[in-house]
Amino acid sequence: MAVDFDFKGIFRVQSRKSGKRGRITGNWLTARDGVISCDDLNRTLAGNTHWSGVPVNLRPAIMTKREGIFREVLDNLYKIECYEPLDGGDPFPCHIIDITKAVAQWHERWPLVSSLFVKDQAADLASVINDLETVIANEYYCHEAGHVFGRSVQTKTGKAYFSPGSRACWPLIWVEEFRADLHSYSVALELLRPHAAVAVFVYNCLARWAGDALSMKSRSYGYGPIPFLLFNLLLELRFLKLVKSKSKVQAAISKASIQELMTTMRNCHLHALKEFTEVELTTDDPLEWGINAARYYRKKVLRNPLHEDYVELLSTIRSSGVFLSYV
Repeated sequence: MAVDFDFKGIFRVQSRKSGKRGRITGNWLTARDGVISCDDLNRTLAGNTHWSGVPVNLRPAIMTKREGIFREVLDNLYKIECYEPLDGGDPFPCHIIDITKAVAQWHERWPLVSSLFVKDQAADLASVINDLETVIANEYYCHEAGHVFGRSVQTKTGKAYFSPGSRACWPLIWVEEFRADLHSYSVALELLRPHAAVAVFVYNCLARWAGDALSMKSRSYGYGPIPFLLFNLLLELRFLKLVKSKSKVQAAISKASIQELMTTMRNCHLHALKEFTEVELTTDDPLEWGINAARYYRKKVLRNPLHEDYVELLSTIRSSGVFLSYV
């Protein structure tokens, strides 16, 4: 079977200092109807007053083979700077999204997130996701675009914003990922038709919470507090509400129409502008950016009484037996 690429080299997970050997082969998912292109994305960004000027360089791919570290890690975004070719091979031409792995993770984790919600609300919400591969590709494009609003992640990395004192500061990393999520919803609304844009939002939310549920089961950090930050904001925006009974806590969706979902997406973007991006643009001092992000993290995570309810919500999954098929 003919493939578009065959990359053999050393790949390093972003949070690690050293890499390991691996190989991926596959085909680019760039010609499918409904999938965003980098050209369209960057043209759209160029017209946005909050764009940093840094273009997005990304491609989704369907994998036909995965060896070594690419089989071992959960990561499904392979970044250029984390890969070194071997034996005179080609470098990555762009960041690569492993659509095949992301699809498998979605199907594995779906039972976890579906039990978070009352009745069949999760399934009703997920019904907007018609073509999972396309939605995943578009979600990654929009998320990477979120990183180049205001002070880009490239600028922040260059100024050692994420590693003051040469040590990774995870709260700053988590807040940046949250910021990118919120801005990504605006990008989706600008680039895609309403139904397709909403599908990006729904997939992002459900994938985040499913990953958090899986992390609780495996006692790993997973996405850190990013899913909780999103959950908390959507409660504040009255998109979600908590339903408590004597036996468990579950979430309920208060606003489920396409128009209500789009309004929620816009409000998330506006929240990110107000709390992060516009604040960062008022100063060139990365220390001030970090103080602002740390202040938000302290208020919304460390001093948030809702966190106990959120942990109880995830604990409901454990006690319900949903995890049994994953043991």
